[in-house]
Amino acid sequence: MSLSLSRPDLIQRRLLQEVSGSAATLLVLQGPAGSGKSTLLQILQKHNPELLCLDDADLLDPAALEQRIQTAPAQKVLLAVRSLPYDALRKTFYQRKVHIWSAADLAFTQTESLHWGSQQGFAEEEVLTAHQKWLGWVYPMLLELQQNTVLLQEFLNHEVPFQPLIPLAALPEITPVLAGYLLGEQAPSVMEKASVQQGLFRGTPEKLLWIPGLRSHVLRQQAYTQSTPRLIQQLLEVLMTDQQHLDALTLVQQQFTPEGALDWLHAHLETLLLAGLGEQLHERFQVLLGQGFTGEREPRRVLVRSYLAFFGGTPYRASLHELREGLENTANLQQQAEFHALIAWWSPDPQQSQISRQHAERHLPVHRHFFRHIARVSEGREKSRLEGFEAAEGFFGTLLDQTLQTGLICESLLTLLMQAQSEVQHLRLRLAESSLKQLFELSLLYPERCRPLVAHARALQAQLSLQALQPEQAVQSARLCRIWAEKTHHAHLLQVSGDVLLLGQHFLAEPVRVLPEASVAAQAQLHLLQGRPKQALEVLQQHHAFAHALLRVRCKLDLGDHQKAEQEVQEVQAGSALERLEVQAVQVDVLVRLRKLSEARFAARSFWHAVQHEPVFLPLAGLGEAALLLLLREARKQGIQPDVKLDTLQITPPPLLDLSDRERTVLQFLAAGQSNPQMAQSLGISVNTIKYHLKHLYEKLGVSNREAARDLGQRITSGW
Repeated sequence: MSLSLSRPDLIQRRLLQEVSGSAATLLVLQGPAGSGKSTLLQILQKHNPELLCLDDADLLDPAALEQRIQTAPAQKVLLAVRSLPYDALRKTFYQRKVHIWSAADLAFTQTESLHWGSQQGFAEEEVLTAHQKWLGWVYPMLLELQQNTVLLQEFLNHEVPFQPLIPLAALPEITPVLAGYLLGEQAPSVMEKASVQQGLFRGTPEKLLWIPGLRSHVLRQQAYTQSTPRLIQQLLEVLMTDQQHLDALTLVQQQFTPEGALDWLHAHLETLLLAGLGEQLHERFQVLLGQGFTGEREPRRVLVRSYLAFFGGTPYRASLHELREGLENTANLQQQAEFHALIAWWSPDPQQSQISRQHAERHLPVHRHFFRHIARVSEGREKSRLEGFEAAEGFFGTLLDQTLQTGLICESLLTLLMQAQSEVQHLRLRLAESSLKQLFELSLLYPERCRPLVAHARALQAQLSLQALQPEQAVQSARLCRIWAEKTHHAHLLQVSGDVLLLGQHFLAEPVRVLPEASVAAQAQLHLLQGRPKQALEVLQQHHAFAHALLRVRCKLDLGDHQKAEQEVQEVQAGSALERLEVQAVQVDVLVRLRKLSEARFAARSFWHAVQHEPVFLPLAGLGEAALLLLLREARKQGIQPDVKLDTLQITPPPLLDLSDRERTVLQFLAAGQSNPQMAQSLGISVNTIKYHLKHLYEKLGVSNREAARDLGQRITSGW
């Protein structure tokens, strides 16, 4: 068939004119083999050389195809495909104006078939019969009219997986060839159902729900080409049911108004967040979520942002003031309940938390079961804080049984995570490890569900392993946590994992790399563990949190200012049980260095009485050697055998390669307790020269007085 645009009787001239005159920048000819799309492509390329034309584009690697299109942003692109390559075109559908001509568009009309048949010399009646049988599909029509049954059968066997579909009269938008392509291996089982055979191609679009895959393909094609509200809504329902969430977000982003997009996001918020799509929601809808709305939509926007803040991984931060203001500005009972669920979680007031929790549980609809569970779990947290460990443990155990029996996986994971956090708060670290183990085993059964909760659990596991001074496990858990944290830019998890990696690498004696998210406290602690108290103190300037206050005490202790350290450690305000342990450990070190040994022994006994047999050893790391020996001795007296080596707990001396030979000798004399005159006499030099060497020695060791230099010198010279 020879085609030329200059001929007035050109078959499919209408289609060529449509393609040539389209305002779209991505043009797609989608049809089966033998539909004439390649011929059309060649003609259009000849008369429109500026077009980027790609034949059989669906056979290209999706990433390569996407790259080819993206590198020609101002150029029109024409693709010829058998099936639409959705993965490669997902971004393009949003960035470009798209026009798709389907198999029905490529097929000959009856008039075109008759015109074509007369050119080929076939009888009009035969052409009409072939046209009706093949719905204008040109190549099978040609083979039928030529009576070339062998070649026709080979073509059908190759192009249509299940030939009995052909005689079925199709809906206009579902051609027999399209049905054949999509059904594939499913065709035999579908054909066995008489009701499907009768209704699938002659019924309403709802009949498509019989076959997964067929429904989303057809509806997607219709939605992108026709864009009717009914088709878009149908397609969104199918995509969400099939968990094709990113495709659904693309469609909403492309087809909805800002108001409609906000309403849809709010309606499907729980599903999207549990699928771990918080970051994608922020990336695609940050402009929408940053602008103001009127009426009920403004509280709805606040709710979306606040729940994004709850799940993390985005820059959004929730505030009680904003939540209360949103609650006051909505008359919608469901939205009020959603506000109450978050207020119950974040409110420090037990009475307010209880009121909000009751309101959320009473008024949240069934399909918002995870949001309702947030309110329920907050009750366990309150019990842990106000009623103690036993009450909280009983509450979480009952709640976990309920969620597991009803098959609520994400709710079970949240319950286990909060139970583990409660156990850590009450220094039940072994129980917390058991809860996390159960959480990970459950999550393995549903790897695509609730990834944010699993990432938080990995962070907690990394912290517990570090407390037990098990750096290999700590680093491994931190890296697993960091995979999701980096993907979602989750600031808190990036900081926790960065801290654990920083200290874990130190304990593993590996090269330490300070990640940009690592906290000031972790960096200062590393300096202390490596014998650099002066640098640690510099890092801690202008920071006043608990960890920073206690680390400053340790800096002053290592710098020899024992009196000041004793005064400041009494002023440190500890909150959690772990923080109180850290304070007790430092108090033991302060008292030992002040030679208050009876008080130090009492403090050491108090420390182990609180620890019992739990693996809490990180507070001991970096203490003075005398304090460590006292603590370990008291542990054995109480029948406790700490599973940690003394070498692991001691400070790693700073590198001393820049000490001169004379300074090394002076340091050895200083560690042995010699006075300046004694050192001067031993070396045959003046006392002033000894003072000169000591001044430079203090600077290189990072200490400020003789006592601190002597303590550090004893640790260093013992390794020479």
